Amino acid sequence: MSIIVPNQINPSNSNIANHINVDMNSIPVAPENSRKRFWSRIALIIIILIWVLFISVAIVLLTIYLTRKTCNVDISFGVTKTIIFGKFSRKSTQERHLLTSTTTNNFQSSQQISEESSAVIGKFSRKITQGRQLLTSTATNSIQSSQQILEKSSAIVGTTSMLLTTTESYVCLNSDLCKNGGTCHVVSSNESICHCVKYYYGPTCQQTNGTGDSGMISQVFSRNHWANTLAVIDVTGSMHSCANTVVQWMTQAHESVSVTMYVFFNDGDNMSDTDKKINSTGGLYSTNSTNFTEVLGIMNYARSKGSGGDGPENDIEALLHGITICPMCQNIVHIADNAVTPRDMALLYQLTNKHIKVIPCQVSGRINPALLNIALQTKGSIHTIEKDYINLPDIPLNDSINISAYIYRRTVDGFIHIL
Repeated sequence: MSIIVPNQINPSNSNIANHINVDMNSIPVAPENSRKRFWSRIALIIIILIWVLFISVAIVLLTIYLTRKTCNVDISFGVTKTIIFGKFSRKSTQERHLLTSTTTNNFQSSQQISEESSAVIGKFSRKITQGRQLLTSTATNSIQSSQQILEKSSAIVGTTSMLLTTTESYVCLNSDLCKNGGTCHVVSSNESICHCVKYYYGPTCQQTNGTGDSGMISQVFSRNHWANTLAVIDVTGSMHSCANTVVQWMTQAHESVSVTMYVFFNDGDNMSDTDKKINSTGGLYSTNSTNFTEVLGIMNYARSKGSGGDGPENDIEALLHGITICPMCQNIVHIADNAVTPRDMALLYQLTNKHIKVIPCQVSGRINPALLNIALQTKGSIHTIEKDYINLPDIPLNDSINISAYIYRRTVDGFIHIL
């Protein structure tokens, strides 16, 4: 170690060095300091030994204490285990007794429920038997009541029939009421109508038209002045008796220039009845009215090409054809065979609002309801020798109309003949 000592003795002496270097290791240490250091080390070693001894004793004592504690715990656990096992055994015995008692009670309850169920089923079976007996009795009584009602109804019907016969005899008492072989029928308590034989018509069958068609068409056209007319005419075999009347009317129509277009139809040109299909039967011949000789020639040619075969004919197909070739015609007149029903009434909806004017030929009694329905569905009219019926669409459902002494009722399906 070096110590720097400043020069403080004689600063004016320039020969003395400014500082002196001293080595500390070269300075001798006193013996007293060495003895103190030795005893301090001895004391420290003794203290450490005492602490080690103390800790060892403490560890031994702790070990002994823990060993004794473990033995006590084992003894206590054995005693406790014995006590708990005893309690558990007693508890198990008690629960076994309780389970046995509960099982016995449940078995007894099941027997009671079974007995009660049997009693309920028995009561229900008796109720069913009683209900069956009551139903049988009620049905028997109902049948007897129905028989009584039927007997009373039969008696009432019989009485009504007798009253009606009496009323009819009273209303139709005048044997001269219906002329020319006509038959009197009661409409109400104070009203009757006459059903006329062939070729006669009128309220009392007092009028005749000879053949039934002679002059009829002319009379219809004399009452109605239709211009720009499309005439659709049936010329099948069944209409031959009406041919002269049609020709007479055609002659008058040509002179008055009231018909624009003619359509003649013969129901298929002698086609086999099995081959006739709705809307494709054919046998349709049309011509304008310019050359009357040509019109008659077309009519006769159509008649010669087909007799019509079976009864139903293709009226609606002919009407649709005529409307197609003469869309500007204002009036559509259908001269129809009253003796047969058109086969193609299913096409009638295509003529809605076409206002077909139906003139039935060969009327020997009532009008064919199918022709009435053509007039009804197209908002048209029906024309007989004595009257024009133009209000058919205005007749309410279930109301009736009297046409040539026959009664027709309007239904949802059209007109039906009732009397």
